[in-house]
Amino acid sequence: MRNLLAKFAFWLLVKVGAQVLVIPPSAGVAVERTRKLIKAANELSDPNVSGEFKHSVVLGQLVKDFPKVRKRDLNTVIELVVRGA
Repeated sequence: MRNLLAKFAFWLLVKVGAQVLVIPPSAGVAVERTRKLIKAANELSDPNVSGEFKHSVVLGQLVKDFPKVRKRDLNTVIELVVRGA
């Protein structure tokens, strides 16, 4: 019952446009992995490489690691980790 209420609450937040404020439970496990990938991308890449390329590399690896999580949710996780939220 609790899980059903949590899913309903998340669905309701998405419908009212507050999905940016919430990391879904399925994407929550990707936060620590995202921090590690961003740190590795910053250390290993050439300084002339754009942030957009680094973002696509991190997103590609996250999609491989977490295939059942929506890309939109993974993008949200990346943005929140980069901003330090």
